[in-house]
Amino acid sequence: MNFTVSYYRREGDEEHLPRIVGLVKLDEGIVVPGEIVDIDPSEVKEGIRVEAVLRRYSSDDPYGLIYYGLKFIPILKK
Repeated sequence: MNFTVSYYRREGDEEHLPRIVGLVKLDEGIVVPGEIVDIDPSEVKEGIRVEAVLRRYSSDDPYGLIYYGLKFIPILKK
């Protein structure tokens, strides 16, 4: 996995900074872009293993549509 750390701020989205965006190579060989979550940017290293999870992106309002999508979390060695 290759990655970059983004500090770009959108109005109303400040709580999610910094944002880690990576190019993730799946086991099947396909490379897909995605956000890496649940890890401190200082702990991200080239080549770490990640897995896809379904996460909430946003919603229109408390009673509106909720948008979900894939993000990636690190696989922790035990």
